[in-house]
Amino acid sequence: MGFERDYKIDFPAIHVPESRTFAYRTHLGNWGSVETECVLMRERALDPYTLRVSVREGESSTCAETRRTPESPVDRAKHEIKRRLHARAPVVDVGGDYALETRFNFLDNYAHLVHDLLGPLCQVRRLLANDTEAPDAVLRVILPKKAPALAIRTLDALEIPYVCTDGRVRGRVIEASSDQNLSMLKRIADLPIATLSDELPRKVFVSRRGKRTITNESEVWPFLEARGYARFFMEELTLEDQWSLLGRAEHVVGIHGAGLSNLAFCLHANEARTPRFRLVELHSAGYANNCFRLYAAILGGHWTGVRGRLESAIVRDLDEKEDLFAHQMASFEVDLTALEEALDFSARAEFAPANSRARAEAD
Repeated sequence: MGFERDYKIDFPAIHVPESRTFAYRTHLGNWGSVETECVLMRERALDPYTLRVSVREGESSTCAETRRTPESPVDRAKHEIKRRLHARAPVVDVGGDYALETRFNFLDNYAHLVHDLLGPLCQVRRLLANDTEAPDAVLRVILPKKAPALAIRTLDALEIPYVCTDGRVRGRVIEASSDQNLSMLKRIADLPIATLSDELPRKVFVSRRGKRTITNESEVWPFLEARGYARFFMEELTLEDQWSLLGRAEHVVGIHGAGLSNLAFCLHANEARTPRFRLVELHSAGYANNCFRLYAAILGGHWTGVRGRLESAIVRDLDEKEDLFAHQMASFEVDLTALEEALDFSARAEFAPANSRARAEAD
């Protein structure tokens, strides 16, 4: 019988510390004056999580079989066609290599590549390396036949081998549960990233071009530059440069977007009560996403939010129409007073000891 394993790892609950979001100044707090709204982000916890990993010698599922069957009749019919086509595809034989199934992930979104593919991959690598009876073999990633170029670029840059197919893969097939992949974010530190320059800036402003930009960046950028920040656009940098930049940064101001997921490559150790990094995240009032607050909690950083100007259309669409993605990519205006208060709050913040204990237990 070939090598077979069932691994189980219990991750403890992850403490997400209390923090603040500083919102655009408004009359809503005091009708007689315009004041910054300070929103309390209550402490919370990510539930304990049990990761289950199976290794079996044989054949994987097809790409269609890794996806849930859609509910609508039309989509179900399309899914059935794909299932039959994928079943006819030639089997890809990787011999004695391991093959990790990842075709159920959002492979065209860089943040999902980081926490849904790289995190679990590094965790599986560690499991195999610590298993003295596991055969020494290459660990490959299974991607769809038409894998997004971004996924290919990322794996090539990290020298992670992969196979692209919609059909079955024969070898030592690995499947891992994927309910809470964020729990494995800190494993990304296992990746062999090239030595990073000590000359990179420690205070970084991550801006954007195109959608979800700051409408008054002509005011925001000089404000940050005067405080020692260097501005970068992730879309203009290579992946290696993005890893280097946010791997070294200690203070980051950034517009919400996948580029901030490069904080997972942070190299700093927690010293006493000092966070590994301090993130001030800028976001529209119409799209507040807690993803990078969770990143900071898991990685030992500190998060502070700055919410853009609240417009009547946002309240109408989100709270009245419940069209939650109506403003997902909208640009927004940032209040400089709110930003200044957020920077001051972030600079004073200490690392949460409770989260430190949870990290130690997980290690």
